Amino acid sequence: MHFGLVEAGGKLVDSKLIKELKDLGIKFTESDLKFLAKDFDKKILFLEKGSSSAGFKHLIERHWNPKELMKYFDTQEELVKKLFTTIKNNKFLTKQVVTRNGRKGLEYTYKISVKGKENTFKLGVGSNGFIVTFYPI
Repeated sequence: MHFGLVEAGGKLVDSKLIKELKDLGIKFTESDLKFLAKDFDKKILFLEKGSSSAGFKHLIERHWNPKELMKYFDTQEELVKKLFTTIKNNKFLTKQVVTRNGRKGLEYTYKISVKGKENTFKLGVGSNGFIVTFYPI
């Protein structure tokens, strides 16, 4: 891990990226962050605890089941770490602007190697970089 990255209580947080988000005027709840990472295009993406409709809570309530995310990840911590390292280290296959519920956002497609196999996942992100959803396709 590089300088400034703190892994505490399952969080992967770089103080420099927190400052960068604040300088950009992006609203977020620092204590609710699971991770922050710059993607291939140098955009900061971040996962917060969130709610039933977006963020980590949404991932768990909506997609943490045997047919979706549990099929690929043994623990929720593994899911968070794999998503973090994928965003930070891998180029996405596709990236497009989408409008959902009247809001513009980004939709990424990533190939992720899990348990020795390449799998394809969709990552939904708000225009501010907040991770809304993540699921296999």
